[in-house]
Amino acid sequence: MLQTFLNAVLPIFAVVAVGFAYGKKGIVSNELAMHLNRFVFYFALPVLMFRLLAGVSIDQFEWVYVFAYLLAELTLYAIGYVLARWVFKRSRLESLLMGMAAGFVNHVMFVLPIAQQLLGESSLVAIVGIITLDSVILFAGMIMVLEAVTDKGTQKNIFQMLPIFAKNPQLIAIGLGVVAMIAGFEVSGGLELFTRFVGDAAAPSSLFALGIILASQKFASFIPAAVFSMLKLVLMPLVVWVFLIVILQADPQWAMPALLVAAGPAGLMPFVLALQYKVPVSNIAYIVLISTIGSVVSITLVGQWA
Repeated sequence: MLQTFLNAVLPIFAVVAVGFAYGKKGIVSNELAMHLNRFVFYFALPVLMFRLLAGVSIDQFEWVYVFAYLLAELTLYAIGYVLARWVFKRSRLESLLMGMAAGFVNHVMFVLPIAQQLLGESSLVAIVGIITLDSVILFAGMIMVLEAVTDKGTQKNIFQMLPIFAKNPQLIAIGLGVVAMIAGFEVSGGLELFTRFVGDAAAPSSLFALGIILASQKFASFIPAAVFSMLKLVLMPLVVWVFLIVILQADPQWAMPALLVAAGPAGLMPFVLALQYKVPVSNIAYIVLISTIGSVVSITLVGQWA
């Protein structure tokens, strides 16, 4: 277990910790971190996602397992929404995003490099499948729901929302990656160097910026954040284990990466969406912080078992 922690989990978490320390000391400003995060959002992450998708073959996916993981996410999403809305009395918009935080994982930036270290490149296919459905269904669906319930004064139908999706760099990259995957396009030569060079910058840049941004936040009550972090780090892996291993008896090559993802911290996307839709961020930021710290334990335990 100690080797799993020292060689796989701690090096990734340390990037967040250093960013947090730099943010607290004022060495790097929150404004600079926001610009760094925009670099990741608009450039490095889309390139990385294209590279991941174009690097696998569509016939490698076991879609029943990927959709089972998505069902586990939606289960946690529903539980999180109910708790936020009716137990902690949050607004509808904030409850939607807190529910998302209970199931949506920081998989691309945090879990993926850990999984590659622990399980090797064979873990890529399962995690790429999860990332794809998360982006196409959960992320895009979340935007549709937020647009539908927002109080901007006008309701948007699906056609009015298409320009929003057409401008989203992650969805564009996923679309291009899926086309490359289906066509059997090989990323090689200069394109391979470009996508690897840019894509490799995404995770450390994002995690460093995450630490700085979290250091600048004013956090809300500890209890809701602790409850939602427990949902994310304890209940989520348990539900995925039941769906994939107990019910479906999934191949370990798929089940182990999925369990590592499930044990990961809450993703930053609910926080980003909260800023965009002017939803209070204190609870969501606290969930991200506590779950990121707690994931050091949860991922180490799952990684040791894997």
